[in-house]
Amino acid sequence: MADEYVAKLKKYINVQIKKGYDKEVVIKHLIKSGISRRQIAEAADGVKTKKKHKPVLKSHIWVYLGMIVLVLIVFVFGVIYFSPVHCTTYKCLVGKANNCNAATFENQIEGTTFSYETNKCVLTKTVKSMDSSEPSAVVNTFLGKSMRCRYNKNDFSPLFLNSITGGLEACTGPLKDAILAFG
Repeated sequence: MADEYVAKLKKYINVQIKKGYDKEVVIKHLIKSGISRRQIAEAADGVKTKKKHKPVLKSHIWVYLGMIVLVLIVFVFGVIYFSPVHCTTYKCLVGKANNCNAATFENQIEGTTFSYETNKCVLTKTVKSMDSSEPSAVVNTFLGKSMRCRYNKNDFSPLFLNSITGGLEACTGPLKDAILAFG
């Protein structure tokens, strides 16, 4: 009869575990019910418990979301920090250039439009467009050509922006070659 009772207890414990209860919780409940510890121990011996497997994604969703947010913040910061500032004034470009920061600017000198890009103490000066009154030989010589001009931090020369040939000694590239050949 005792064996029959232990078999019923074992069946009860198995049913409760299948319902999702923890084996230890079921045992504590049985002890509180007044059933002898020896019989409970006999019934619980060999009863396999379900291992609780939390899906990795569900249990760590906040970690993954946090990592994604962090990566996005770093990416946005990098884009903002490393993208050149688009200056609309001469003063803006000079300030950025003196700090060797990335910036862009366009201006006109004697009907010719120049674009400037500065970064890491190097200015790239490019002829973007020329006045329609310029002879085709002049346009063909200069249009689309650029030169790179190196300068020291806090020593950006306004001559780079004020004249076509300003600061030419610090520059290299097809535009410089064209200016020297034309001159």
